[in-house]
Amino acid sequence: MRITAGLTLLAALCLSDTALAQTAKIAGTVRAADGATPIFAAEVTVIGRKLGAITREDGRYFIDLAAGTYTVRAKRIGYAPDSMTVTVSAGATATAFMSLWSTAARSGAKLITS
Repeated sequence: MRITAGLTLLAALCLSDTALAQTAKIAGTVRAADGATPIFAAEVTVIGRKLGAITREDGRYFIDLAAGTYTVRAKRIGYAPDSMTVTVSAGATATAFMSLWSTAARSGAKLITS
């Protein structure tokens, strides 16, 4: 009984190490196209997956996922979206720095003066 429990525990530990070794991370910063202004609260998503992050005040984000090749997209109201393809290896962190161009907000409102 103790041998079986010990082997089960050993197998679980080995499998969890294997699973941990397969994880990876995408990290980066989303900035305005001028390169100086970080974009806060931009939505960064992994296309085709239910994974993503919201940028912090300094424009940085982190996404934990499995090793592989992904297309990452950043978007924020008032900016044109940007995307790029990133390949990340098991146990590694890939970087994806994106720049968003400001878009002019258009409105159908008209100013009437008398």
